[in-house]
Amino acid sequence: MLISPANDKAILPKLWRLLLFSTGAVFLSAVLLFVKILRNPEWHEHLLRLMVRAWSVFVAQDVGSTSRGFISGSLEAIFGIAAVAAMTGYLLGWKEFKKHLIETAIIALFAFATVTVVIYGTQFVWEIVKAAYIDHKMLAYDNLKLRNRMSGLVDPSSKDSQIANLKKKLDGTDKPSISFEQIPLDPNVGMGKPDIVRNPGVEAIVTARTIVQVIYLEAACDRSCNFASYSGVDSSALATVTAIAGNDRLYKIRFAMPAILNIGKQVTIDFHSKDDKPIKLQYVHLLPVHETSRQ
Repeated sequence: MLISPANDKAILPKLWRLLLFSTGAVFLSAVLLFVKILRNPEWHEHLLRLMVRAWSVFVAQDVGSTSRGFISGSLEAIFGIAAVAAMTGYLLGWKEFKKHLIETAIIALFAFATVTVVIYGTQFVWEIVKAAYIDHKMLAYDNLKLRNRMSGLVDPSSKDSQIANLKKKLDGTDKPSISFEQIPLDPNVGMGKPDIVRNPGVEAIVTARTIVQVIYLEAACDRSCNFASYSGVDSSALATVTAIAGNDRLYKIRFAMPAILNIGKQVTIDFHSKDDKPIKLQYVHLLPVHETSRQ
């Protein structure tokens, strides 16, 4: 729609009122937003931290000063306007100056507020938006790291086997396990003093098939026997040997060193016959951990 020159003067007041109406609508929206924020106290702490961080960046980078320096500069401008007004009244006369005092003060304050908002307000709002963006970016990065860390707990290529191993540990099927082999011992070799003839014996070599946290063994001979010695293949050994009352073929051996038997590691146990007849081991197996606690 075209506006004729004759209507230019008539339309300007309407445009001015429309501008005031739009400004009032924006101001009302800002007030309603402020009220809405006040009614959500869970926002206050986070919003306050965001504003403080944005303000610190604003005065340091945009203004190139501190909060006190920014306030001092604003007060300097206000007092400068007041000084100009006082000098004008002194030079031109207070009577003439008072005729337009209110209008001049309103115009000066409005001009100061407008310039401040245009120059500094836009920069402060920009710092708020930038701080919110940086917070979002950091949270997104931390979330990505957490997701990658959680996904890395299970290797996708061996996920099924890892799940199966976890199930074994939960249902108790992944129990410590050993194997043993026995070899006959020469009664004249390795049984103490060479000039003393010993009875025949047998040596059990116990090998860990899984990690054994508690090395507590039970060994049974096929005939009456005496416990002779023990040793650790890869380290020194220290153990407690218990003979079962009323059964001279059964012994319990609790190792303190080595404390843990890793896969493939070994300990040995030697037994002697009580006569000159050879002996064999019927079995060597692990005892449950709860039996260890009763020893």
